[in-house]
Order: sequence, then structure tokens, then C-alpha cells
Amino acid sequence: MNKSMPTEELRRLAEEYLAERVRVQGEAGGPDVFGTARVIDCDGPTGSVLFSYETRPWMANVLGIVHGGIIATLLDSCMGLTCAVHIRGITPTVTMTVNYLRPLPLSGAVHVRTRLNHLGRTTAQAMAEIFFPGRPDDPLVTATGVYSTAAAK
Repeated sequence: MNKSMPTEELRRLAEEYLAERVRVQGEAGGPDVFGTARVIDCDGPTGSVLFSYETRPWMANVLGIVHGGIIATLLDSCMGLTCAVHIRGITPTVTMTVNYLRPLPLSGAVHVRTRLNHLGRTTAQAMAEIFFPGRPDDPLVTATGVYSTAAAK
């Protein structure tokens, strides 16, 4: 990564951006994807943000676990938010890859860790992983994404 910020600033911006997304989502009347998300830790030098998240029964697929599309939306939104706070603007998704390693249960707490890997002139690259609290080395889902930074200029 070629741009870092103080941890306190990263946390403040991440909380502000998250609150704004919750507000906009609520006004739009869509599913409450971000309603349970909280920023619980940040590391400015690495560009990492750790979110806490509660899954809900409405997120179920026919197997009774969190639907893959909901998981992808959560990961994409968290990675996009992490990129957005570094450029202080919107970062539309260019491409994203999701690896579903194990099922994500309903009605449970999970953590989503994101990290900005690269911040360039026209794109940013991020990674994310979902894991149970206290088990950061045992991911359930991983993802990488490329986000456009051109729209913010």
C-alpha cells in the first residue's frame, strides 16, 4: 500500500462512512445489510479495518445458512468502504472474487477484516475475510476486490 493514515483518523472516517451508508440504506428502504455492522478496530499503517457483524434469519438461503449473495454484498461493501475512506470519495467496484470456504451461520456474530493492499491513481485493491470472533486464523470466506478511484477525482 502506498498511502497510510493515523489509526485514529482511519477509525473516525470508517465509522462516519459506515453511519452514512446505514442512513442511506434506511432511507432507500432496502434490506438492512449494514444495520448490525460496527467498526471495532483499525490499523492506519496497514489500512486495515475490523468490523463486527450479526447475521440475521432473513439472510437465509434454502440450506438455512447465509446466502452467498448477501455474503458477497457484505464483503464488497466493507472493502469498498475501506477504499473510500482512503480517498475520501466513492469507489465503484471494478471486479471482485469471493472464496466460500465454509458455511456462514445465521443469527451469529462474525468479524469482517478488510485491508487496503494498493492505492493507485485510478484503482485501489483490497482484501477481506470473514471469521468467527476469537478465530482470526480460521476464515469462513475470503475475498479480493479492485475499486475505481477515478470517480472520486
